[in-house]
Amino acid sequence: MRKHPSGRKVPVILRSWEHVNTRLSQMATAVSVAGFILMTLFILVSVFLRYVLKAPWTWGEEACRYIMVYSVFLGIFLATREGAHVSVEALTLILHGWARWFLLLLEKTATLAGYAWLVLLSWQYTQRLLSNGQTSPALHLPMWAVVAVLFIGFLCCVSEAGAQLWHFVLTGPADSDGEKAKVQKQEGSEGT
Repeated sequence: MRKHPSGRKVPVILRSWEHVNTRLSQMATAVSVAGFILMTLFILVSVFLRYVLKAPWTWGEEACRYIMVYSVFLGIFLATREGAHVSVEALTLILHGWARWFLLLLEKTATLAGYAWLVLLSWQYTQRLLSNGQTSPALHLPMWAVVAVLFIGFLCCVSEAGAQLWHFVLTGPADSDGEKAKVQKQEGSEGT
């Protein structure tokens, strides 16, 4: 086991888990960026075909819609990893010590539970679409393949939220004060 800056030991399994999440985030970033680039190209071609050549591209807009779904739901995982979701931080900035640590623990636990619930719902939705055989109108893609990214994205979020919760519990309240200093440092650099 390697030691954390707070002096506590970090288990090998947690380091491996965080390494897997890092690799997953790199893949999600690549897919999301490629998706947005591809979507932009499809829209440009679609506009050119519709307004210049007067020949609408029937499947281009549908493809863009599905590419956006993939990019956004993989982006949810990236936002979870970076802590970039919208939140109300008033209490965490006011509280100190164990009260702040407990509130952050409660937040991280609720986040993990929420993502786990979304994994279950997205799995049920994907299964329902798989059983009824619905396809998309223009591309004739099976709809379960389109919405499977909901399950994949939320499953990645569960993995990241679980690793963050475990890491937070291991590092204890001493590290939570370091988070506050990091937030204040970021706010100071944004003002310049």
